[in-house]
This record gives sequence, structure tokens and C-alpha cells, in this order.
Amino acid sequence: LFKKSYCPHCQSMDWDWQMSIADLKAAPHVRVAEVQMNRCPALASAFSVDHAPTVLTINGKHSELYTGARSTQGFVASNACRNRYTFKMSN
Repeated sequence: LFKKSYCPHCQSMDWDWQMSIADLKAAPHVRVAEVQMNRCPALASAFSVDHAPTVLTINGKHSELYTGARSTQGFVASNACRNRYTFKMSN
């Protein structure tokens, strides 16, 4: 998840994102992290992320933009069931 601390859209989906983390981490081969874009602009740029919130699913060198429902059920069903990696890094 690429987000900005002051972004109202990021704040509104935060509860669902936090609730989905436990389920996502329980899935095999899934890692979850958050990137604070205002603190790590170079990392956001490396993934061509220019707006927040942006959820990417990353598998090796391939990344895919998440376009599903911004809900706990949506995050878990989309990412964990496809057995991909979701990276988020926090400062």
C-alpha cells in the first residue's frame, strides 16, 4: 500500500486495510508492507506510483495495480487467493 498520512482517501480505507493484514499475512508466500509516500518518494517513484492510496501486487519483477473493492474482503480475496506478494514498507 502506497499512502500519504494526510490523504483523506487513505484514511478512509485504513480500517479495512488494517483488518485485512492478518488474513493476508496468514496466506502462504504473502508479505504485506506500507509505503509512506511523503517519507519515501523515491520508492513510490521506482514503482511509478504518483497518487495515493495505491495498492500494488508484486510478483518478482511484475507488478499489478489493485483495482478491486477497497474493503477487507476485497483485499483478502484479490491478493491472498492469487498467492502473490503484496509489498508495503513503513518508516
